Amino acid sequence: FSDNAYILFPNPAQAEINLQINTAQAGEAIININDISGRTINTYQKITQEGLNSFNFDISKFERGTYFISVQNGDDMQILKFLKL
Repeated sequence: FSDNAYILFPNPAQAEINLQINTAQAGEAIININDISGRTINTYQKITQEGLNSFNFDISKFERGTYFISVQNGDDMQILKFLKL
């Protein structure tokens, strides 16, 4: 069970994707964006504060298709799917 909440929007997206992480405690989040075949497109390390954290990612140069964003936040791991138009 996770005390963290994750929201990814807009979905589908064209130029930018926004990730909101509501965390129970401060820490570091490792964020990977992978294509449908599992290939890592980008990796980010972000510092999170307790409460709501918002991160924006430029996806304008991505090919059209389905992508996965994985978030490792402490002991918590979430995978979210989005569509690039």
